[in-house]
Amino acid sequence: MKNTATSAPSSLTHQQAWAYAELMERRQPLRAGELEMLNSYGSPDKQVEAARRVLDVKERRYEWRSTKLLRGDDRRAKRYLFQPPKELRWALLKPVS
Repeated sequence: MKNTATSAPSSLTHQQAWAYAELMERRQPLRAGELEMLNSYGSPDKQVEAARRVLDVKERRYEWRSTKLLRGDDRRAKRYLFQPPKELRWALLKPVS
């Protein structure tokens, strides 16, 4: 019998998942390179963007439901802020260290 179950369109890497979890926990605007898991990573912004595509809902071309992009004067100054709407509930499950 053929397996007709479909998998998720994409999945997170270990680094993306932990970086997004940190973004959720810290609840303040952060540059991608300030996230502990990504601070020595070659392209931290791409990792945050990839995680956001998997975990968040895109509402319009440049707007996401829970992860805001705060633009700065240049490309390096942009920051991410996890700020879901008050009516939306999120749960973060991660192993205890």
